[in-house]
Amino acid sequence: MSLPIGMGLLCSLLLSLVEPQGARDISLALGETWKAAAPLEAEVICDDPAVVQGVRTHGMASFTALREGATLCAVRWVSGTPYAVFHFTVIR
Repeated sequence: MSLPIGMGLLCSLLLSLVEPQGARDISLALGETWKAAAPLEAEVICDDPAVVQGVRTHGMASFTALREGATLCAVRWVSGTPYAVFHFTVIR
């Protein structure tokens, strides 16, 4: 198994074990982007980056809907502690 695939599976497992209390529900249309605050020391991770791609730039996290489906995304400190958690649903 290649390292990127292994890391993807590990991140998927860690995010999907339990949906965290307080996860904010967000609905996006295909191609739509939603932004949230993200500290400079934070990282952005999504359970299924094929559904929503999350990136951090200029103190913000940008989440872009790529295909229909649902996924859990988080802005978290590099220690792994969640800063904010979002449950995205992508619709047409």
